[in-house]
Amino acid sequence: MAISIMTIRQHRPLTLPGMPTCRPSSGAGFTLMELLVTISIAGIMAMIAVPSFNALSNEQHAKNTATNIYIGLLRARSEALKFNQSVSISPKAGGWQNGWQIANTGTGAVLEDQGPLKGLTITATTGPGTIVYNSYGRVQGGKTSLQLTTTDGNPVVSRCVTVGPSGRPYIKASSCS
Repeated sequence: MAISIMTIRQHRPLTLPGMPTCRPSSGAGFTLMELLVTISIAGIMAMIAVPSFNALSNEQHAKNTATNIYIGLLRARSEALKFNQSVSISPKAGGWQNGWQIANTGTGAVLEDQGPLKGLTITATTGPGTIVYNSYGRVQGGKTSLQLTTTDGNPVVSRCVTVGPSGRPYIKASSCS
């Protein structure tokens, strides 16, 4: 049996001998039971995913804040070398979690002002609270470590940002010890 172009133009269904024809059923859609089962499974999967999402959120918050401090330290060092003057990075009143400022100690000009950070604590575990880079890019006063700890939710995540006497900052994915 040959299929002709005339058959295609007339929009008739093409059937071959012995092939069953498909007719649309009158009941399209989902039953109430199918819908309830699907919604229940989606709810259970969401409950399983929420705790791991909180852990990921805390991890990213600590990582981003440590990176911001790291970048601030690199900028302070770079500005000290560029201006051939001492540049400091110091916490605002109330501690590092309230933000910090990078300032040229020779002119007093504020080069960068970081606002407050929520959901974590930042404490200087070793060294002075203010980090001063001399005109050679080295830190005055020796090694300084800043401990970052998340305070929102569970699990508690820690990061350690350390500046050695050479002036180069490091980030460690654990507590300062």
